[in-house]
Amino acid sequence: AAIVLLHGATSNREAITGYAEVLQREGFGVLALDLRGHGESGGDGVNSFGWDGSADVGAAVEYLAAQNGVSRIGALGLSLGGEVLLHAAASYPEIEAVMTDGATFLSLEDYLALPANRSFVHSYTNRVVFATAEVFGGPPPEERIVDSIVKARDTRFLLVAGGAVKNEVDYNSLFAKLDESRCDLWIAEGAGHTEAFSRDPEGYAQRMTGFFEA
Repeated sequence: AAIVLLHGATSNREAITGYAEVLQREGFGVLALDLRGHGESGGDGVNSFGWDGSADVGAAVEYLAAQNGVSRIGALGLSLGGEVLLHAAASYPEIEAVMTDGATFLSLEDYLALPANRSFVHSYTNRVVFATAEVFGGPPPEERIVDSIVKARDTRFLLVAGGAVKNEVDYNSLFAKLDESRCDLWIAEGAGHTEAFSRDPEGYAQRMTGFFEA
């Protein structure tokens, strides 16, 4: 089994070395890549929003499928990387298990999926930000995260939210309720954004490897 690893926004694959080492130690293959507009990959501007990230996921799947000995594919994404994976889940059923940590929203439509965010006053700033990004960088993903999760009927999800970040808890609770038979929610008590691993490396490793082994 090989695991695709995706970093967060304004970061690169070097930031997820610790996760890769744990997975490799447990016998998994690992493919860690720089999303477009990050690290050594080309692209800039709107690429920091991850709107074209599904194509990067597709390239990773195609690469792994061509490798001798790879029979199962999973994926782990942090923050932006998690949001990219959730958007891509329905398009790439080859990824049978998806773990995300700190994922929330990638586009305005994702943002509005949370009922508390739907009033114009509450959403005004994000409407302006995403409209500006669309003018200069092209359209956002057509499908919402919530729709992709529902359509990925054969994919299992482990959704990690920092317990100290209400936004993360709210979004991941929403995602988990879409199909509780396939979506497991872990609220890491006291953790900030993507802090669960650094706060409890051993406990995180057990949950992560246990999920992928299952």
